[in-house]
Amino acid sequence: MSVLLNACLAVDLILMIKFPFKNKDHRVPVYLAVSFVISASITISSAFSASYKPKYNYFMPSEANMIICLVILTANYLISYASIIYAFRKLCKPGISKESQRLVLLRHVLSIIGFTIT
Repeated sequence: MSVLLNACLAVDLILMIKFPFKNKDHRVPVYLAVSFVISASITISSAFSASYKPKYNYFMPSEANMIICLVILTANYLISYASIIYAFRKLCKPGISKESQRLVLLRHVLSIIGFTIT
């Protein structure tokens, strides 16, 4: 769920730069719902499709669930990097002060990096 919420954060940063004066309060419940539903689906799917390995004495998730998780992680990284590139391109246009550009880009990049590390 954390990875999905990080992807939602990156999407929200893109939308915040694209529509700076639009209220984001209506987007937060959508982010939470999407993250919860996808996480719950993966958890339930893993519980029902896990195969017991008696030799090793543990349950192993199915290959499909591992692929889905890998796709979600990859999508998270792609969305995060795309949001950094989008922010850089939008903020480096004329008319925005260099100090504002630097502060917003620094905050944007550090938030993406911080949530990715977390």
